[in-house]
Amino acid sequence: EDVDYIYERNRYGIYICVSGSKYGLLSPEGNILVKASYDKIRTISEGLYIASILEEDRYNMKSGVIDVNGNVIIDLQYFYLEPFYGRVVHSCISPDIKIKLEDIEIPEKIEHLLIYNYGFGIIDLKGNVCIQTGHNDIQKTEYGYILKKDDKYGYAALDYSIICEPKYASIEEVGNGFKKVSVSTVCGLKYGIMDQSGTECLEPIYISIGNMNEEGEADIIAPG
Repeated sequence: EDVDYIYERNRYGIYICVSGSKYGLLSPEGNILVKASYDKIRTISEGLYIASILEEDRYNMKSGVIDVNGNVIIDLQYFYLEPFYGRVVHSCISPDIKIKLEDIEIPEKIEHLLIYNYGFGIIDLKGNVCIQTGHNDIQKTEYGYILKKDDKYGYAALDYSIICEPKYASIEEVGNGFKKVSVSTVCGLKYGIMDQSGTECLEPIYISIGNMNEEGEADIIAPG
């Protein structure tokens, strides 16, 4: 099969090729792995690719996941499908007035994909929904996931179970699995501590709470 050009060679030695405006995959030796039949192919990790096809309206794409041999791992059903790098990557304006993505450290191994339907959610690489859509932001931490929805923050454990529905003005890891949470008051933000089970160890009434040390202690400024 004729190949018009090589779009890219990924870090695993596989070529993403283009033939007649369609994308496919070639082995390092130039053998066809996936026939050029998709409108876009992007590398996720070794052996896995986001594949996209245009809808009949020629404006919208639906995306899913294929392996290096063209087997469909996740059906092409998502209008938005991106690798999840541990947080939602937003666009920002650079000093030269160009739109670019926020600088973010890309992990060596991608474990989740970001989906969107009136807000973000994540699925695993087999297509299982881990965190439902509807969130403004999702940030992975050492102990779980900080979830933002309607300008309120909640928390999910590493097994994706919801520990705390979005209700706080902010949530921040402070060490040893504890989180600093805040609520808005007429006098400004007030801070408390929540443990890994979602229980408030300290009611959010404090002016300031620092990070915890190895002994589980933190500096606190109390009101008054």
